[in-house]
Amino acid sequence: LKSIHKNSVDKLQEESKQLQEQLSSTQQQLNQCQLQLAEQNTSLEEIAFLRNEPELSKRLDLGSLPSDNTQALIQIVAVLAQKDNLERLWQALKERCEAEKRPANGQEMNLLKTALSWYNHNWRTRPFQLIEIVAGHSYDYEKHQKSLHTASGETIHALHLPGLADGSGKPLCKALVNTR
Repeated sequence: LKSIHKNSVDKLQEESKQLQEQLSSTQQQLNQCQLQLAEQNTSLEEIAFLRNEPELSKRLDLGSLPSDNTQALIQIVAVLAQKDNLERLWQALKERCEAEKRPANGQEMNLLKTALSWYNHNWRTRPFQLIEIVAGHSYDYEKHQKSLHTASGETIHALHLPGLADGSGKPLCKALVNTR
């Protein structure tokens, strides 16, 4: 009777171990699916933003995005994952901020960050980065550019648009700031 009971316990323990392994594997798959879904939702936000901003889309040569979201995403990534177009996006956003006398909004920042991540996907060893600055720091003409509408001064009051730096940290597009 003891050996039958021991065999039953051993068998149940083995089944329990297998079920735990299956659960762990399923949990990992679920986590991967959730990450993919989050990435797709982010991409859909960029697509919707560019569709709702025809002037910006046209400046980036994305004026006629396909109605199919997958094809639209392919076109957007193909364009914005290139260095020149990443800089062109930054310039267009800078001009919008200057014209409207405001910092970049959340959708503009998301588009810039997403485009930067697409570009960096191809250059992982020397990724580009945003040049961000906190209010109160000293103005540095090598890293910052004063907004056309800023008061004179040498202390940063607000960041309007982060700059872009290459893989070595050299600024390609200086951070747009407001000073006092």
